[in-house]
Amino acid sequence: MIDSKEELIADLRAAKREITEVVVHSTFTGTNVNLRAEDINALMVRDYGFGIAYHYIFNRDGSIQRGRPISIELEQQLKNNHQQRSIQVCFVGGLNVPEGGFNLPDYKKFVSKNSYTRERWTAFDLFIGAAYTVYPYLQMLGHNSIDPENMDPAFDPAEYVESKFGKKLVFDDPKTQPPFTRDALIKRFL
Repeated sequence: MIDSKEELIADLRAAKREITEVVVHSTFTGTNVNLRAEDINALMVRDYGFGIAYHYIFNRDGSIQRGRPISIELEQQLKNNHQQRSIQVCFVGGLNVPEGGFNLPDYKKFVSKNSYTRERWTAFDLFIGAAYTVYPYLQMLGHNSIDPENMDPAFDPAEYVESKFGKKLVFDDPKTQPPFTRDALIKRFL
């Protein structure tokens, strides 16, 4: 469990690989489901054959859990290799209906950022503040920003970060572009 912004900053500074972006995901579970990192890990091992595909998990109660160590590039392959230079984070939730309140084929009707608690947004803001302290040029993307076939995390992280933190996305089209290197990203801001 992460207890403070300072702890997050220390985690982020300890990364032993180049990081230029964050990719935000969601579990697409109902409002009454509270998966912990160990639950997500067990589900991913069962369903995909590899462990948790996220570095940080944002829980319903506003707690932030660690998933995989931040220095490890995750096994989950993303379009245009966005996993290479990214921190993968995941919101538990994404469906604005209790689990069991819908038929699986109808889940898309319930995809909504309204499923996320105020505490979870506060935790995400804490994470963003820490991330920009360590990586001032960091790009904030949703899984839906880089892969049009995905709806998670049920909101546009780039739009959220621009409106709340004043940080702009510099990709022309993240659906077709690979991640920036640190040097290329800095040049975009100069």
